[in-house]
Amino acid sequence: MRARVWTFITYPESIPENFKEILEGDTTPQQDIALVPTFISPCHDKDLADEGKGWNGTPYKKPHYHNMVMFSQVKSYKQVLAMVKPLGASHVSQVHSTQAMIRYFIHADHKDKAQYKREDIRAFNGADIDNVMAQNDREINGIVRTLIKLIDDNDITEYHVLVKLCMTEDYFETYFPLISGKYQFFVLNFIKSKRFDK
Repeated sequence: MRARVWTFITYPESIPENFKEILEGDTTPQQDIALVPTFISPCHDKDLADEGKGWNGTPYKKPHYHNMVMFSQVKSYKQVLAMVKPLGASHVSQVHSTQAMIRYFIHADHKDKAQYKREDIRAFNGADIDNVMAQNDREINGIVRTLIKLIDDNDITEYHVLVKLCMTEDYFETYFPLISGKYQFFVLNFIKSKRFDK
């Protein structure tokens, strides 16, 4: 799997003190991740955990940051994993929509989740949040197209089956915001029409 845009998670205690210098190329030797356009989410410290599974005796998940790096050329998973390792990264995965990822940074399409502020998103090395958010619908339409193929390839005829699939690590970041947000009605009706087709 090769892609140009990737996301990963970092935890406050795993982020090096000089992470900013690493990103901006102010270390010797310079790290491979240096000067790559990067977004970092607000600290997600109010995400509710599953019942009884809170972090450190709290009702919340372990505080964490979502990160997105945008390379000028495609990279493999193995390449990206090595490049973001100096930042204390984990859970590295491909991004299919930069706009959807930024919206997930603040839970813009998930009003039932903790809400975070757009102004608390940090940008490095020329990453421009206004440019990302102003992208036209072509990117989203491409993701919806791959979502339809996912439904067809897995012969999904029940919404709850799709939800469970999209909650897995491979699909969550890309598809879950769509099927639980403004495209939910479209997806529900598409699946319903498949049942009547049989």
